[in-house]
Amino acid sequence: MPNVADEEENDKEKPSARKLLSAVVPPGLSTRLKRKTKWKKPVTITLIILVIAVVSLGTWNWFAARNALRTASATQQTSMVTRGDIAVTITGSGVMEPMAKYDIVPMVKGSILSAPFEEGDVVNKDDLLYSFDDEDLRLSIDKAVNSIKKAEISNRSNYNAMKDWTVYAPASGRLSGFSAKAGDELSANAKLGELSNDETLLVTIPFSESQLKYIYVGQSAQLTSADFMTSDIYGTVSNISNAPVRSSDGSVLYNVEITLENPGAISAGMTFTANIDGQLSPASGTAALSENQTLSAKTAGTVKSVFVKDGDWVEKGQKILELTNDSVLNTIEKSNLDYSDLQISLASQQKQLEDYQIKSPITGTVIKKDAKAGDTVGNSTTSTVLATIADMSKMKFTMDVDELDIAKIKIGQPVKVTADALPEVDLSGIITQVLQEGTSQNGVTTYPVEVTIDAPGDLKIGMNVNASVVAESKTGVLKVPIEAVQKINGKSVVLVQPSGTASGGGSRSGTPPTSASPSNTPGSGNAASGGGASRRPSGASARSGNPMTSLLSPGASGSRNSSSAGTLAAAERREVVVGISSEDETEIISGLNEGEVIYVSTASSTSTSTNIMMGPGGGMGGMGAPAGGGTMRYSTGGSGSAGRSGGTSGR
Repeated sequence: MPNVADEEENDKEKPSARKLLSAVVPPGLSTRLKRKTKWKKPVTITLIILVIAVVSLGTWNWFAARNALRTASATQQTSMVTRGDIAVTITGSGVMEPMAKYDIVPMVKGSILSAPFEEGDVVNKDDLLYSFDDEDLRLSIDKAVNSIKKAEISNRSNYNAMKDWTVYAPASGRLSGFSAKAGDELSANAKLGELSNDETLLVTIPFSESQLKYIYVGQSAQLTSADFMTSDIYGTVSNISNAPVRSSDGSVLYNVEITLENPGAISAGMTFTANIDGQLSPASGTAALSENQTLSAKTAGTVKSVFVKDGDWVEKGQKILELTNDSVLNTIEKSNLDYSDLQISLASQQKQLEDYQIKSPITGTVIKKDAKAGDTVGNSTTSTVLATIADMSKMKFTMDVDELDIAKIKIGQPVKVTADALPEVDLSGIITQVLQEGTSQNGVTTYPVEVTIDAPGDLKIGMNVNASVVAESKTGVLKVPIEAVQKINGKSVVLVQPSGTASGGGSRSGTPPTSASPSNTPGSGNAASGGGASRRPSGASARSGNPMTSLLSPGASGSRNSSSAGTLAAAERREVVVGISSEDETEIISGLNEGEVIYVSTASSTSTSTNIMMGPGGGMGGMGAPAGGGTMRYSTGGSGSAGRSGGTSGR
């Protein structure tokens, strides 16, 4: 607040109405107005009122500007150019989430038989969570199994019928009476011809019971035929019958079968007697073919292929012909489809049986359990969540990063994490995902960035956390407080204290402050020591007509012997090249030397902002203010540098 002396001086400096009128009306004008009686009185009064209004407005603006500057409490601190490390950090916040979370939802309806877990339990992957009553499904599975077995029996029968479509020779022999050809329709068991084998003959000759004890199978037998008048025919006893037969004289005889290789002249029906080791047969026997069978087709069908002709000698098992049957083929195809459907249905039911045993999909913690043993689920139309399992061995959160900073974010970057709920705990995370699509709001686009914490400790789901990412860092560089560097016409400028000059106000970075309190003298152009950049425009002093004195324009302050103002007036305004900036410091690439003392300007005001009217001839604005005339707004706090972060900038 201005003191009493300032108010008195203000009163002394207020011009009277007569002085104001004489200041704006040229000398002798009032005399000439009096002499020129031709002027009308109303016009003269209007002109005078207009002149007084213009003068009053200018006077009010001048005093308002000076009083606004007097009420501002400005301080000036100093700091030393140091060398050290600097880092650019990007901050954000988010809400903790588990790495994976699964809602356990039933796939079947029924009663819960068991649920052997509770909230807070740690379960392993594939541990049993819920067991449902599956009796009805198991009965359906049993029926499906029986249906498949019936289909298998039917299929076997069909395939066996297909085997009979090929006719094979049942024995070796000569084929006779065979006339089948391709395209013929045959009925089941249809006769195809006869097979006769005359290479081996069977001669059956009777012997008495007393002779049988001297005869055995495999014994050589000499045959005699009246037709050939020879006894040089030999055979082998192949069978001895136990069934008695009556001879013509009433005696009991037993037939002995003798196998005879046909020398070529013997035919069926010829008669023989036998001598077996001196035992002469009491009667003769008849020769017969060893094999004489009827050839037939076991199943009905159409002759597809024929492989022999009538009169051919065929061996036992030789293929005679092949049949086909379209009706049977259609039946087999349909049976195969039905069998396949039954197998698919059974597999589906067996797969469904797994749904009656719900297992944990992950290793995690049960954070919610809403269903227990004895409950019946699946009767409502809405989905029922039985329980929720979360993997909290690792946790993650998503923070939004500004489009200006997203290029600095890379997967794998370390992240420092703090939680308001755990103020004593420092956590470490890592960036695991950067989404490529951003969200725009109020002209600013942000991109979601996922951060994973491998060791979450006592963090819980839903906790709010703050994150800090070191996007860029340098070591051993020159640096100054960020408030010390101001932008003027696109250039970075720093006020450097001349060597050997005592600093005013406070001190930064270990530089001892000097006593340089702001002067209360009206019109003083100095800045009081303390925080905040000066918002005064440069130019002449308040008394000379310009309401602001720039700290960046030494020598034009117009101060009244203020030691602080004198120091600032002697300061060197030096252009610098800056590098990266942290929240508090800025890297100096060139323009300053280590150990130099610089001014760090801050400003505070009793009002939030002050509008100061400047004429077209006003000088360059102060720190953070535009050069030239016009209306400028000066706000307290911050460095004066424009940006999305930091203090409030001057406009």
